Amino acid sequence: MKKIAIINPLEKYFDRMSRLFIMPRYGTVAVGSALKRAGYEVRIFSEFIRAAIDWEYVYHSDYICFALMSFCSWRGYELAQQIRKKTKAPIIFGGAHPTVLPEECLNYCDYVVRNEGEETVVELIDSLENGTDVHSIKGISYRNASGRPVHNPNREFMENIDIPYDLTLLNEYAEVGQRPYGKRPAVSLQVLQTSRGCPFNCKFCVAPRELGTRYRTKSIATVLTDIENSMSVTKSNTFMIVDNEFTVNRKRTEKLLRAIIDRYGRTLNVALFARTEIGKDKHTLDLMKQAGVTLIYVGVESVNEDTLKFYNKKQTIAEVTENIAGIHASGIYTFGSTILGSDYDTPEKIRNTADFFIQNNFLHANFYSLYEIPTKERVLGIPQLFPDNRFIHYDWRFYNSAFVIHYPKYMKPSTLQKIIIENYEKFYSLKDKSRIDPLKGSLHGRVSFKLHMVKPEMEVARRYIPFLEKLEDGLYDEREHLLESRLPSDFEKIEFYKEIPVDLSGLD
Repeated sequence: MKKIAIINPLEKYFDRMSRLFIMPRYGTVAVGSALKRAGYEVRIFSEFIRAAIDWEYVYHSDYICFALMSFCSWRGYELAQQIRKKTKAPIIFGGAHPTVLPEECLNYCDYVVRNEGEETVVELIDSLENGTDVHSIKGISYRNASGRPVHNPNREFMENIDIPYDLTLLNEYAEVGQRPYGKRPAVSLQVLQTSRGCPFNCKFCVAPRELGTRYRTKSIATVLTDIENSMSVTKSNTFMIVDNEFTVNRKRTEKLLRAIIDRYGRTLNVALFARTEIGKDKHTLDLMKQAGVTLIYVGVESVNEDTLKFYNKKQTIAEVTENIAGIHASGIYTFGSTILGSDYDTPEKIRNTADFFIQNNFLHANFYSLYEIPTKERVLGIPQLFPDNRFIHYDWRFYNSAFVIHYPKYMKPSTLQKIIIENYEKFYSLKDKSRIDPLKGSLHGRVSFKLHMVKPEMEVARRYIPFLEKLEDGLYDEREHLLESRLPSDFEKIEFYKEIPVDLSGLD
C-alpha cells in the first residue's frame, strides 16, 4: 500500500487560534479521508494541533502533500525544501494559498491542487501511480517539460460531500487533545462541517470562490456519525461548525438541530457561523439553544454604511443592531467581526468601531484589516479589492487579517494598524467594571481571550508599525490621502520582504 504524508504547517507567532484551541483544519482531514478511502495509507501531521511531524514516515512516503494557508506558506516552503533534499517523492500543495498563487508554489512543489481537493488529489495520485498523463486532470497546476506553468481548467465543485471524515488519521490528535500546551491552557475544539457553499457574494470573502455559491449538504446521518467519531477520538464535546452559513436552508437546519437534540440533548457545546438575520428567527434560535449552541459568529464587517454597501453585505447597521438583540434574547452569545481599511473608510469613521460591539453586548470581537492576495486577478482572472501596486509587501506571514498589508486610500497603513490595536484594547479592557463577562473565569471568557490570543498578536502588531512607517513615508499628503502616482507601477516592482525586521522574541 502506497504511503501518503500530509503536513499542515503553522507559523506559531501568527495564529491566535492555536494559542488557546487545539483545532485541526477541516479541509486537511477531508482530503486525507478521501485518500484513505481510495486505498492509500495516510497520516496527517498538523502543527495546528501541536502534533509532532514523524520525519521518518515523511521521508519514506510515496507522496508528500501540504495544506497551506497564506500566513503559513513560508513555513511550508521551507519544509518542502527540506524534504526535497531527502526524497524524490512527488510533493503536492493544496489549500487556500496555492489556489490563488499556484505559480509561486510551483517553485517548491511538483503539483498544485486548487480549490476543493478530495476528488482532484485522488485522481492526480492515481494518475501518477498508473503513469498516465495529467494534462486532462481538472483543478491542478504544474510545470510542463519546458518548465512553463500550466493551469488546467477548474474542477466543478463536488456534487457529493456526504462522506464521513476520519480523525484517526491525525497524528497524536487523541493524545494532544487531552493535555495543555506547556504552561498554556488548551481547549480541544472539534471541527464539524454539515454543508458547503455560500449563496451570498460579499466582495471580501473567499468562500464563493473556494467552495462555490451552490449550497451542498451532508445527510443528517453522516453529520451525527461525524459527531460521534469526533467525540470517541478526543473525548471532547466542544464543536465548531465550520459551514460558511449554517442557516441557508432553514428547514434542513431545523431537522438537523432536532436530530442533535434527540441524540445528545444539551450535552454539546457548539459554536457556528451565521448571518445576523438569524436574530429574526426565534424558532430556529430556540432549537439552536436546545442543541447546545452557545455562540454564533456573525459578520458585522463595518460600522460605516458606505463600506457595507461596497462589501455587498446587504445589511445596515440598524438591522444588525436589531438582529443581535434577537440572538441575545435567545440566550446565545455573539462573536462579531469587522474588516477595517476599505476605500470608504477614514480614521474618523472606524476609530470607535469597538464602541458598537460594546454597546451591543458582544461577548467577543475581531477587528481585522482588509485582506487580499496579489496577482490573482492578473494570473487567474479573480477580481481583487485593490490593485497589485497597493500591496506593501509579500511576506506571507503577515497575511492573516491581523496586519495591514495594503496602502489604504484615506489613512496611512501605520494609522490603520494603530486603530486596530486601539479597538482591541478598548473592547478587551478590564477597567470597565460595568461590563459583565458571563464566561468570566473560563477559557472562553474575555480575560482568557485577551491574555492568550489578543495580547500576543497585538504585541507583534506594535513591533510591525515601525516597518509600516518606513514604507509609507512620502506616499501620503498631510491629510493622509494616498498619493497613488507615487506607488510602483505594478506588483513586480514592490520590494520583496521575506523576513520583515520584526522582533518576535519573548512571545512564546
